[in-house]
Amino acid sequence: MNALFRSIVFAFMISIFTLSTPMLVAAQPNLSVVVNGNPINSDVQPVIRNDRVLVPIRAVSESLGGTVNWYSETKTAVVTKGSTVIQMTVDSKEIVGTFGRKEIDVPAKLMNDRVFLPVRAVAELFGCTVNFDDATRQVQISMPDNPGTPAPSPVNPPDSPSRGTTSSPEGLTPRLSRVYKSGAGIFSLDITGAANVTYKAFELSNPHRLVVDLSNVATDISKGNLPVTGGPVNGVRLGIRDDGGIRIVYDLAESDTGTRIKYTISQTATGISVDFDRKALRIIIDPGHGGKDTGAIGNAGVQEKDVVLSVSLKLASALKAMGIETILIRSDDTFVELEDRAELSHDKAPDLFLSIHVNSADSPEAHGTETWYRYDEYADLASVFEKDLAVGLGRTDRGIKKGNLWVLKPEEVPSILVELAFVSNGEEEALLKSQDFQNKAVSGIVKGIRDYFKLR
Repeated sequence: MNALFRSIVFAFMISIFTLSTPMLVAAQPNLSVVVNGNPINSDVQPVIRNDRVLVPIRAVSESLGGTVNWYSETKTAVVTKGSTVIQMTVDSKEIVGTFGRKEIDVPAKLMNDRVFLPVRAVAELFGCTVNFDDATRQVQISMPDNPGTPAPSPVNPPDSPSRGTTSSPEGLTPRLSRVYKSGAGIFSLDITGAANVTYKAFELSNPHRLVVDLSNVATDISKGNLPVTGGPVNGVRLGIRDDGGIRIVYDLAESDTGTRIKYTISQTATGISVDFDRKALRIIIDPGHGGKDTGAIGNAGVQEKDVVLSVSLKLASALKAMGIETILIRSDDTFVELEDRAELSHDKAPDLFLSIHVNSADSPEAHGTETWYRYDEYADLASVFEKDLAVGLGRTDRGIKKGNLWVLKPEEVPSILVELAFVSNGEEEALLKSQDFQNKAVSGIVKGIRDYFKLR
Protein backbone atom coordinates (compact mmCIF):
# COMPACT_ATOMS: atom_id res chain seq x y z
CA MET A 1 0.00 0.00 0.00
CA ASN A 2 1.49 3.40 -0.97
CA ALA A 3 2.48 6.16 1.44
CA LEU A 4 -0.24 8.53 0.33
CA PHE A 5 -2.96 6.07 1.24
CA ARG A 6 -1.64 5.67 4.77
CA SER A 7 -2.32 9.36 5.34
CA ILE A 8 -5.86 9.19 3.96
CA VAL A 9 -9.00 7.96 5.65
CA PHE A 10 -11.81 7.31 3.25
CA ALA A 11 -15.40 7.57 4.37
CA PHE A 12 -18.80 6.58 3.08
CA MET A 13 -21.52 9.22 2.96
CA ILE A 14 -24.76 7.59 4.23
CA SER A 15 -27.54 9.95 3.11
CA ILE A 16 -28.70 13.56 2.99
CA PHE A 17 -29.87 14.91 6.33
CA THR A 18 -30.70 18.41 7.58
CA LEU A 19 -28.13 20.01 9.89
CA SER A 20 -28.17 23.24 11.81
CA THR A 21 -24.52 24.27 11.22
CA PRO A 22 -22.90 23.54 7.85
CA MET A 23 -19.19 22.72 7.65
CA LEU A 24 -17.01 23.78 4.76
CA VAL A 25 -15.41 21.19 2.50
CA ALA A 26 -13.22 21.56 -0.55
CA ALA A 27 -14.18 19.81 -3.78
CA GLN A 28 -11.61 17.61 -5.46
CA PRO A 29 -12.92 17.16 -9.01
CA ASN A 30 -10.16 14.81 -10.15
CA LEU A 31 -10.96 12.21 -7.50
CA SER A 32 -13.07 9.25 -8.58
CA VAL A 33 -14.46 6.05 -7.07
CA VAL A 34 -14.82 2.63 -8.68
CA VAL A 35 -16.30 -0.62 -7.39
CA ASN A 36 -14.88 -3.73 -9.06
CA GLY A 37 -13.60 -1.44 -11.82
CA ASN A 38 -16.99 0.15 -12.51
CA PRO A 39 -17.24 3.93 -12.02
CA ILE A 40 -19.74 5.14 -9.45
CA ASN A 41 -22.12 7.73 -10.84
CA SER A 42 -23.19 10.29 -8.27
CA ASP A 43 -24.23 13.92 -8.18
CA VAL A 44 -22.03 14.33 -5.09
CA GLN A 45 -18.31 14.43 -5.80
CA PRO A 46 -15.56 13.14 -3.50
CA VAL A 47 -14.19 15.86 -1.21
CA ILE A 48 -11.12 16.51 0.93
CA ARG A 49 -11.36 17.78 4.47
CA ASN A 50 -8.43 18.00 6.88
CA ASP A 51 -6.28 15.98 4.49
CA ARG A 52 -8.80 13.16 4.44
CA VAL A 53 -10.66 11.87 1.38
CA LEU A 54 -14.40 11.33 1.71
CA VAL A 55 -16.56 9.58 -0.85
CA PRO A 56 -20.37 9.53 -1.34
CA ILE A 57 -21.94 6.44 0.18
CA ARG A 58 -25.40 6.39 -1.38
CA ALA A 59 -24.10 5.49 -4.82
CA VAL A 60 -21.31 3.36 -3.36
CA SER A 61 -23.54 1.41 -0.95
CA GLU A 62 -26.00 0.63 -3.73
CA SER A 63 -23.12 -0.64 -5.85
CA LEU A 64 -22.02 -2.84 -2.95
CA GLY A 65 -25.54 -4.24 -2.60
CA GLY A 66 -26.09 -2.78 0.86
CA THR A 67 -28.99 -0.89 2.42
CA VAL A 68 -28.86 2.03 4.84
CA ASN A 69 -31.23 3.18 7.59
CA TRP A 70 -30.81 6.44 9.49
CA TYR A 71 -32.28 7.16 12.94
CA SER A 72 -32.22 10.90 13.53
CA GLU A 73 -33.13 10.77 17.23
CA THR A 74 -29.94 8.93 18.11
CA LYS A 75 -27.91 10.08 15.06
CA THR A 76 -27.25 6.45 14.23
CA ALA A 77 -26.72 4.80 10.85
CA VAL A 78 -27.33 1.09 10.28
CA VAL A 79 -25.83 -0.47 7.15
CA THR A 80 -26.97 -3.96 6.14
CA LYS A 81 -25.41 -6.18 3.51
CA GLY A 82 -26.25 -9.86 3.38
CA SER A 83 -26.00 -11.30 6.88
CA THR A 84 -23.75 -8.50 8.14
CA VAL A 85 -25.14 -5.46 9.98
CA ILE A 86 -23.04 -2.46 11.01
CA GLN A 87 -24.21 0.32 13.32
CA MET A 88 -22.38 3.62 13.76
CA THR A 89 -23.31 6.65 15.83
CA VAL A 90 -22.13 10.14 14.95
CA ASP A 91 -19.00 11.23 16.89
CA SER A 92 -18.48 7.72 18.27
CA LYS A 93 -15.33 5.74 17.51
CA GLU A 94 -17.07 2.45 18.20
CA ILE A 95 -18.77 0.32 15.55
CA VAL A 96 -21.13 -2.42 16.67
CA GLY A 97 -22.81 -5.08 14.60
CA THR A 98 -23.37 -8.76 14.00
CA PHE A 99 -19.59 -9.19 14.12
CA GLY A 100 -19.30 -7.73 17.63
CA ARG A 101 -17.55 -4.42 18.42
CA LYS A 102 -14.67 -2.57 16.81
CA GLU A 103 -12.79 0.63 17.63
CA ILE A 104 -12.02 2.94 14.69
CA ASP A 105 -9.60 5.87 14.40
CA VAL A 106 -12.05 8.34 12.88
CA PRO A 107 -15.65 8.60 14.11
CA ALA A 108 -18.68 9.13 11.94
CA LYS A 109 -19.21 12.84 11.23
CA LEU A 110 -21.98 15.17 10.09
CA MET A 111 -20.82 17.57 7.37
CA ASN A 112 -22.72 19.72 4.89
CA ASP A 113 -26.06 18.08 5.62
CA ARG A 114 -24.52 14.64 5.21
CA VAL A 115 -23.24 11.78 7.34
CA PHE A 116 -19.78 10.41 6.56
CA LEU A 117 -18.37 7.07 7.67
CA PRO A 118 -14.84 5.65 7.29
CA VAL A 119 -14.70 3.48 4.20
CA ARG A 120 -12.00 1.09 5.36
CA ALA A 121 -13.83 0.12 8.54
CA VAL A 122 -17.07 -0.49 6.67
CA ALA A 123 -15.71 -2.06 3.48
CA GLU A 124 -13.44 -4.55 5.23
CA LEU A 125 -16.23 -5.67 7.54
CA PHE A 126 -18.21 -6.47 4.41
CA GLY A 127 -15.28 -8.44 3.03
CA CYS A 128 -14.21 -5.73 0.54
CA THR A 129 -10.75 -4.26 -0.01
CA VAL A 130 -9.90 -0.59 -0.60
CA ASN A 131 -6.90 0.88 -2.44
CA PHE A 132 -5.92 4.32 -3.66
CA ASP A 133 -4.22 4.79 -7.04
CA ASP A 134 -1.82 7.77 -6.88
CA ALA A 135 -1.50 8.11 -10.64
CA THR A 136 -5.22 8.28 -11.36
CA ARG A 137 -6.26 9.63 -7.93
CA GLN A 138 -8.85 6.91 -7.83
CA VAL A 139 -10.44 5.13 -4.87
CA GLN A 140 -10.70 1.46 -5.80
CA ILE A 141 -13.12 -0.79 -3.90
CA SER A 142 -13.03 -4.50 -4.66
CA MET A 143 -15.89 -6.79 -3.67
CA PRO A 144 -15.35 -10.52 -2.97
CA ASP A 145 -16.62 -13.10 -5.44
CA ASN A 146 -19.52 -13.85 -3.07
CA PRO A 147 -21.10 -10.46 -2.24
CA GLY A 148 -22.92 -11.95 0.74
CA THR A 149 -19.72 -13.14 2.42
CA PRO A 150 -19.21 -11.40 5.76
CA ALA A 151 -15.89 -10.06 6.96
CA PRO A 152 -13.24 -12.80 7.16
CA SER A 153 -12.00 -11.76 10.62
CA PRO A 154 -14.94 -11.06 12.93
CA VAL A 155 -14.25 -8.81 15.89
CA ASN A 156 -15.31 -10.10 19.29
CA PRO A 157 -17.26 -7.90 21.68
CA PRO A 158 -15.66 -7.02 25.02
CA ASP A 159 -15.66 -9.87 27.54
CA SER A 160 -16.42 -12.38 24.80
CA PRO A 161 -15.64 -15.87 26.13
CA SER A 162 -13.70 -16.90 23.05
CA ARG A 163 -12.61 -15.51 19.72
CA GLY A 164 -14.93 -16.32 16.85
CA THR A 165 -18.02 -16.18 19.05
CA THR A 166 -20.50 -13.64 17.72
CA SER A 167 -23.44 -12.08 19.46
CA SER A 168 -25.91 -9.26 19.00
CA PRO A 169 -24.20 -6.43 20.89
CA GLU A 170 -26.13 -4.25 23.28
CA GLY A 171 -25.58 -1.22 21.08
CA LEU A 172 -27.41 -2.88 18.20
CA THR A 173 -30.47 -3.97 20.16
CA PRO A 174 -33.56 -2.13 18.85
CA ARG A 175 -35.21 -0.03 21.54
CA LEU A 176 -38.88 0.90 21.90
CA SER A 177 -39.00 4.55 22.96
CA ARG A 178 -42.61 5.62 22.43
CA VAL A 179 -46.15 4.23 22.05
CA TYR A 180 -48.66 6.79 20.81
CA LYS A 181 -51.64 7.61 18.57
CA SER A 182 -50.19 9.17 15.42
CA GLY A 183 -53.35 9.69 13.38
CA ALA A 184 -57.00 8.78 12.93
CA GLY A 185 -57.08 5.12 13.89
CA ILE A 186 -53.28 4.85 13.60
CA PHE A 187 -51.20 3.77 16.59
CA SER A 188 -47.42 3.86 16.31
CA LEU A 189 -44.38 2.37 18.01
CA ASP A 190 -41.17 4.37 17.74
CA ILE A 191 -38.28 1.91 17.69
CA THR A 192 -34.63 2.85 17.26
CA GLY A 193 -33.06 0.26 14.99
CA ALA A 194 -36.47 -0.77 13.62
CA ALA A 195 -34.92 -2.37 10.54
CA ASN A 196 -33.74 -5.24 12.75
CA VAL A 197 -37.07 -5.83 14.49
CA THR A 198 -39.12 -8.99 14.08
CA TYR A 199 -42.72 -9.11 15.25
CA LYS A 200 -45.77 -11.35 15.31
CA ALA A 201 -49.37 -10.10 15.41
CA PHE A 202 -52.52 -12.04 16.23
CA GLU A 203 -56.05 -11.46 17.53
CA LEU A 204 -57.68 -12.78 20.69
CA SER A 205 -61.35 -12.78 21.62
CA ASN A 206 -63.36 -12.46 24.82
CA PRO A 207 -62.50 -9.60 24.95
CA HIS A 208 -61.39 -8.64 21.45
CA ARG A 209 -57.69 -7.76 21.41
CA LEU A 210 -54.84 -7.34 18.95
CA VAL A 211 -51.51 -8.59 20.26
CA VAL A 212 -48.17 -7.50 18.78
CA ASP A 213 -45.14 -9.41 20.07
CA LEU A 214 -41.70 -7.85 19.54
CA SER A 215 -39.01 -10.50 19.80
CA ASN A 216 -35.72 -8.59 19.93
CA VAL A 217 -36.56 -5.18 21.35
CA ALA A 218 -35.65 -3.51 24.64
CA THR A 219 -37.50 -0.64 26.31
CA ASP A 220 -37.43 1.67 29.31
CA ILE A 221 -41.22 2.11 29.24
CA SER A 222 -42.89 0.74 32.37
CA LYS A 223 -45.19 -2.20 31.83
CA GLY A 224 -48.91 -1.82 32.39
CA ASN A 225 -51.62 0.40 30.94
CA LEU A 226 -50.45 3.21 28.67
CA PRO A 227 -52.26 6.56 28.25
CA VAL A 228 -53.13 5.81 24.63
CA THR A 229 -56.73 5.51 23.40
CA GLY A 230 -58.92 6.64 20.55
CA GLY A 231 -61.23 5.43 17.81
CA PRO A 232 -61.66 1.66 17.92
CA VAL A 233 -58.96 1.25 20.58
CA ASN A 234 -60.13 1.38 24.20
CA GLY A 235 -56.66 1.02 25.64
CA VAL A 236 -53.08 -0.11 25.10
CA ARG A 237 -51.04 -2.26 27.48
CA LEU A 238 -47.35 -3.16 27.54
CA GLY A 239 -46.00 -6.33 29.05
CA ILE A 240 -42.80 -8.36 29.15
CA ARG A 241 -43.03 -12.00 28.05
CA ASP A 242 -41.26 -14.84 29.83
CA ASP A 243 -38.62 -14.92 27.09
CA GLY A 244 -37.86 -11.23 27.61
CA GLY A 245 -39.70 -10.00 24.52
CA ILE A 246 -42.18 -7.13 24.57
CA ARG A 247 -45.92 -7.63 24.16
CA ILE A 248 -48.19 -4.75 23.12
CA VAL A 249 -51.91 -5.40 23.60
CA TYR A 250 -54.55 -3.22 21.95
CA ASP A 251 -57.94 -3.55 23.67
CA LEU A 252 -60.52 -3.07 20.93
CA ALA A 253 -63.97 -1.54 21.23
CA GLU A 254 -67.13 -3.38 20.31
CA SER A 255 -67.93 -3.14 16.62
CA ASP A 256 -70.96 -1.46 15.14
CA THR A 257 -73.59 -3.84 13.81
CA GLY A 258 -72.44 -5.42 10.58
CA THR A 259 -68.83 -4.28 10.87
CA ARG A 260 -65.65 -5.45 12.51
CA ILE A 261 -62.39 -3.82 13.43
CA LYS A 262 -59.64 -4.70 10.99
CA TYR A 263 -56.02 -3.68 11.07
CA THR A 264 -53.00 -3.23 8.82
CA ILE A 265 -49.47 -3.34 10.24
CA SER A 266 -46.67 -1.43 8.53
CA GLN A 267 -42.99 -1.59 9.41
CA THR A 268 -40.94 1.51 8.63
CA ALA A 269 -37.42 2.77 9.26
CA THR A 270 -38.61 4.41 12.49
CA GLY A 271 -40.83 1.70 13.93
CA ILE A 272 -44.16 -0.05 13.51
CA SER A 273 -47.60 1.44 12.92
CA VAL A 274 -50.99 -0.24 13.23
CA ASP A 275 -53.85 1.25 11.22
CA PHE A 276 -57.23 0.26 12.63
CA ASP A 277 -60.42 0.61 10.61
CA ARG A 278 -64.00 -0.61 10.66
CA LYS A 279 -64.95 -2.77 7.70
CA ALA A 280 -68.17 -4.49 6.71
CA LEU A 281 -68.19 -8.11 7.81
CA ARG A 282 -68.17 -10.76 5.11
CA ILE A 283 -69.52 -14.19 6.03
CA ILE A 284 -69.81 -17.25 3.82
CA ILE A 285 -72.63 -19.63 4.72
CA ASP A 286 -72.15 -23.18 3.51
CA PRO A 287 -75.30 -25.34 3.58
CA GLY A 288 -73.84 -28.85 3.60
CA HIS A 289 -74.50 -31.44 0.89
CA GLY A 290 -77.20 -30.68 -1.74
CA GLY A 291 -78.46 -32.11 -5.02
CA LYS A 292 -77.49 -35.76 -5.44
CA ASP A 293 -75.84 -35.68 -2.00
CA THR A 294 -78.68 -35.87 0.52
CA GLY A 295 -76.48 -36.08 3.58
CA ALA A 296 -77.87 -37.93 6.59
CA ILE A 297 -81.50 -39.14 6.48
CA GLY A 298 -83.64 -39.75 9.57
CA ASN A 299 -86.05 -42.62 10.16
CA ALA A 300 -88.97 -40.31 9.37
CA GLY A 301 -87.37 -39.29 6.07
CA VAL A 302 -85.95 -35.88 7.07
CA GLN A 303 -82.96 -35.15 4.81
CA GLU A 304 -79.96 -33.21 6.03
CA LYS A 305 -79.57 -31.21 2.80
CA ASP A 306 -83.10 -29.77 3.14
CA VAL A 307 -82.80 -28.78 6.81
CA VAL A 308 -79.45 -27.04 6.45
CA LEU A 309 -80.55 -25.16 3.32
CA SER A 310 -83.63 -23.86 5.11
CA VAL A 311 -81.59 -22.74 8.13
CA SER A 312 -78.94 -21.16 5.88
CA LEU A 313 -81.48 -19.12 3.92
CA LYS A 314 -83.04 -17.85 7.16
CA LEU A 315 -79.57 -17.03 8.51
CA ALA A 316 -78.57 -15.17 5.34
CA SER A 317 -81.67 -12.96 5.61
CA ALA A 318 -80.92 -12.19 9.27
CA LEU A 319 -77.29 -11.29 8.56
CA LYS A 320 -78.14 -9.08 5.59
CA ALA A 321 -80.59 -7.20 7.81
CA MET A 322 -77.64 -6.54 10.15
CA GLY A 323 -75.64 -5.02 7.29
CA ILE A 324 -73.32 -8.02 6.96
CA GLU A 325 -72.16 -9.04 3.49
CA THR A 326 -73.39 -12.60 3.08
CA ILE A 327 -72.38 -15.20 0.51
CA LEU A 328 -74.24 -18.50 0.17
CA ILE A 329 -72.37 -21.51 -1.23
CA ARG A 330 -75.72 -22.71 -2.54
CA SER A 331 -79.18 -21.15 -2.39
CA ASP A 332 -81.09 -24.11 -3.82
CA ASP A 333 -80.91 -27.89 -4.04
CA THR A 334 -77.61 -27.90 -5.94
CA PHE A 335 -74.63 -30.20 -5.51
CA VAL A 336 -71.31 -28.40 -4.91
CA GLU A 337 -67.99 -30.23 -4.67
CA LEU A 338 -66.06 -29.88 -1.41
CA GLU A 339 -63.06 -28.55 -3.33
CA ASP A 340 -65.19 -25.80 -4.86
CA ARG A 341 -66.54 -24.78 -1.46
CA ALA A 342 -63.02 -24.50 -0.03
CA GLU A 343 -61.81 -22.64 -3.12
CA LEU A 344 -64.60 -20.06 -2.82
CA SER A 345 -63.69 -19.60 0.83
CA HIS A 346 -60.08 -18.95 -0.14
CA ASP A 347 -60.94 -16.60 -3.03
CA LYS A 348 -63.48 -14.47 -1.17
CA ALA A 349 -61.36 -14.16 2.00
CA PRO A 350 -64.34 -13.85 4.37
CA ASP A 351 -64.18 -12.93 8.03
CA LEU A 352 -65.97 -16.21 8.75
CA PHE A 353 -66.72 -19.40 6.84
CA LEU A 354 -69.64 -21.21 8.48
CA SER A 355 -70.59 -24.69 7.30
CA ILE A 356 -73.99 -25.89 8.57
CA HIS A 357 -74.74 -29.60 8.98
CA VAL A 358 -76.95 -32.12 10.75
CA ASN A 359 -75.40 -34.99 12.69
CA SER A 360 -76.05 -38.72 12.60
CA ALA A 361 -74.90 -41.73 14.61
CA ASP A 362 -75.44 -45.49 14.76
CA SER A 363 -76.98 -45.12 18.19
CA PRO A 364 -80.42 -43.47 18.20
CA GLU A 365 -79.60 -42.20 21.69
CA ALA A 366 -76.92 -39.77 20.46
CA HIS A 367 -78.14 -36.19 20.73
CA GLY A 368 -77.01 -32.58 21.08
CA THR A 369 -74.91 -30.03 19.22
CA GLU A 370 -71.27 -30.11 18.12
CA THR A 371 -68.93 -27.57 16.52
CA TRP A 372 -65.87 -28.60 14.52
CA TYR A 373 -62.66 -26.79 13.65
CA ARG A 374 -59.53 -27.78 11.74
CA TYR A 375 -56.78 -25.47 13.01
CA ASP A 376 -55.90 -24.73 16.63
CA GLU A 377 -56.16 -20.97 16.17
CA TYR A 378 -59.90 -21.37 15.58
CA ALA A 379 -60.65 -23.39 18.71
CA ASP A 380 -61.83 -20.25 20.53
CA LEU A 381 -64.08 -19.39 17.60
CA ALA A 382 -65.62 -22.87 17.75
CA SER A 383 -66.12 -22.59 21.52
CA VAL A 384 -68.07 -19.34 21.20
CA PHE A 385 -70.44 -20.77 18.59
CA GLU A 386 -70.90 -24.12 20.33
CA LYS A 387 -71.93 -22.47 23.58
CA ASP A 388 -74.36 -20.02 21.97
CA LEU A 389 -75.85 -22.65 19.67
CA ALA A 390 -76.42 -25.21 22.43
CA VAL A 391 -78.02 -22.62 24.72
CA GLY A 392 -80.14 -21.19 21.91
CA LEU A 393 -81.45 -24.60 20.89
CA GLY A 394 -81.79 -25.87 24.43
CA ARG A 395 -79.89 -29.03 23.52
CA THR A 396 -76.94 -30.88 25.04
CA ASP A 397 -73.58 -29.22 24.47
CA ARG A 398 -71.31 -31.98 23.13
CA GLY A 399 -68.36 -29.59 22.94
CA ILE A 400 -65.95 -28.66 20.17
CA LYS A 401 -64.15 -31.22 18.02
CA LYS A 402 -60.99 -30.98 15.94
CA GLY A 403 -60.94 -32.75 12.59
CA ASN A 404 -59.21 -32.67 9.24
CA LEU A 405 -62.34 -31.52 7.40
CA TRP A 406 -61.73 -30.61 3.76
CA VAL A 407 -64.31 -27.83 3.66
CA LEU A 408 -62.37 -26.02 6.42
CA LYS A 409 -59.04 -26.34 4.60
CA PRO A 410 -58.10 -22.67 3.88
CA GLU A 411 -56.02 -21.93 6.98
CA GLU A 412 -56.12 -18.17 6.50
CA VAL A 413 -59.93 -18.12 6.81
CA PRO A 414 -61.60 -18.46 10.24
CA SER A 415 -63.75 -21.53 9.60
CA ILE A 416 -66.02 -23.80 11.62
CA LEU A 417 -68.65 -26.47 10.97
CA VAL A 418 -71.72 -26.69 13.21
CA GLU A 419 -73.83 -29.81 13.74
CA LEU A 420 -77.30 -28.62 14.76
CA ALA A 421 -78.67 -31.91 16.12
CA PHE A 422 -78.89 -35.65 15.37
CA VAL A 423 -81.31 -36.60 12.63
CA SER A 424 -80.74 -40.21 13.75
CA ASN A 425 -82.42 -39.35 17.07
CA GLY A 426 -86.21 -39.49 16.79
CA GLU A 427 -86.85 -36.48 19.03
CA GLU A 428 -84.26 -34.30 17.37
CA GLU A 429 -85.33 -35.35 13.86
CA ALA A 430 -88.78 -33.94 14.60
CA LEU A 431 -87.24 -30.76 15.99
CA LEU A 432 -85.03 -30.29 12.93
CA LYS A 433 -88.08 -30.28 10.71
CA SER A 434 -89.89 -27.62 12.74
CA GLN A 435 -89.68 -23.94 11.82
CA ASP A 436 -89.43 -22.95 15.47
CA PHE A 437 -86.31 -25.07 15.99
CA GLN A 438 -84.74 -23.75 12.79
CA ASN A 439 -85.41 -20.17 13.91
CA LYS A 440 -83.77 -20.94 17.26
CA ALA A 441 -80.75 -22.31 15.38
CA VAL A 442 -80.51 -19.05 13.44
CA SER A 443 -80.76 -17.03 16.66
CA GLY A 444 -78.03 -19.11 18.30
CA ILE A 445 -75.70 -18.67 15.32
CA VAL A 446 -76.39 -14.93 15.16
CA LYS A 447 -75.53 -14.64 18.85
CA GLY A 448 -72.30 -16.50 18.18
CA ILE A 449 -71.47 -13.99 15.44
CA ARG A 450 -72.29 -11.06 17.72
CA ASP A 451 -70.23 -12.47 20.57
CA TYR A 452 -67.22 -13.42 18.48
CA PHE A 453 -67.03 -10.18 16.50
CA LYS A 454 -68.07 -8.04 19.47
CA LEU A 455 -71.07 -6.58 17.68
CA ARG A 456 -73.50 -4.34 19.50
